[in-house]
Amino acid sequence: MHQILVYADSLTWGIIPNTRRRLPFEARWPGVMELALGAAGERVRVIEDCLNGRRTAWDDPFKPGRNGLAGVEQRIYRSAGRGRGRIRKYRHLARRLLKMVARC
Repeated sequence: MHQILVYADSLTWGIIPNTRRRLPFEARWPGVMELALGAAGERVRVIEDCLNGRRTAWDDPFKPGRNGLAGVEQRIYRSAGRGRGRIRKYRHLARRLLKMVARC
């Protein structure tokens, strides 16, 4: 089974506007993707790591701890599972991802 890590903000978290409620899994885009892939015969599990107000380009002075670049490498590393080769591969990919995002 493949696992897909979705590391994102409130749009992916599925916040219902003007509320503190959340859409059900099957209505959020990661859930739609997992169900569609499953219906197509793919064995996947979508892991959501979403946070309302997460930023990737700068720190929010009013909401500390929302910088999405901080911690993304660790999350990819943890989602990689066990095995030294796999861990090295995903650590390398995480560092490349951080460099790409930093250029934007």
